[in-house]
Amino acid sequence: MATPTAQGTSIYSDRNYPAQAVVVVEPRPRLASTLVGVGAVFVLIEAFVFLIAGVFLSSSQFAGIAGALITGGIGDAVVGVLLFGVSLLINAEPHHHVANGLLALVLAVLSLFVGFGGFFIGFLLATIGAFAAIFWTAPAPTIVTVTRRPPGQ
Repeated sequence: MATPTAQGTSIYSDRNYPAQAVVVVEPRPRLASTLVGVGAVFVLIEAFVFLIAGVFLSSSQFAGIAGALITGGIGDAVVGVLLFGVSLLINAEPHHHVANGLLALVLAVLSLFVGFGGFFIGFLLATIGAFAAIFWTAPAPTIVTVTRRPPGQ
């Protein structure tokens, strides 16, 4: 067990930290990120439905349709995962909101051609979110000064 110092503080001494800390709260395009993420979830649900329908139809006389459904389901799954990743990037990197919004727009349009764009609802939500990310203007960052109390108070 570590013995306390002469002042009675822990080994992680408070003297190493300043009395005031400045925290900069950076604004983020949360609405755009959320809309793209929800659109991605719809695309992934559609991919799951396509894959399940393709598996059930593969053993019947509709093998040609089953192959198309499985191929579309795999394509939708790839686009849905990429779209969800871009939604995380929109939130994580607000300074790249235009590039990530354009990438989300391209993936949303691609989801429309690969499948049905997440029952078309996913396409609409991802497109609206992509435009919201592209045209987002960042408000001024909030600067918060946090004053720590001295030990023992």
